[in-house]
Amino acid sequence: MPKYGVSAAAYATTASVRTVLKLVTATKVPVEIVEAHGYGSGTVAPADIQHSFTMAAVSAAGAGTGAASPPTPQPFSQMSAASGSTILWAMTAEPTTYATVFPVLISFNQRGGMRYAVPQGEGVKNQFETTNMHQGWRVQSSAVGTVDAEIHWWEN
Repeated sequence: MPKYGVSAAAYATTASVRTVLKLVTATKVPVEIVEAHGYGSGTVAPADIQHSFTMAAVSAAGAGTGAASPPTPQPFSQMSAASGSTILWAMTAEPTTYATVFPVLISFNQRGGMRYAVPQGEGVKNQFETTNMHQGWRVQSSAVGTVDAEIHWWEN
């Protein structure tokens, strides 16, 4: 069961909820998200901006559109096969069918960051065969800001 990770650096935020990373699960490949990080980006001068990250399941209906050249999930062991899941990022059109319950919510100031991290077996689990088959890592800010974000997951 390999572990994968992906990140987005210097992501520009707004006062609207925006998807930074969307984990698109593959058919018959259960996933378990064990870490999700959000930090004020070190590529800009810090400002007193508040950021709120939420993780939520999302269906394939109204899937949204990601920006070009999404990051490729990287295995933590280079001996692992490529990830069955793919990533959408920096959505130019937001997904419209997010679940209304957020199992993960973290908030922080631009100068800091937070991380959701749990042992394997305690994470957010999902797979393609469920109604809300994908997971989105979203951010909303008190003003325009910049964040770094990443997620780590296991695949069966």
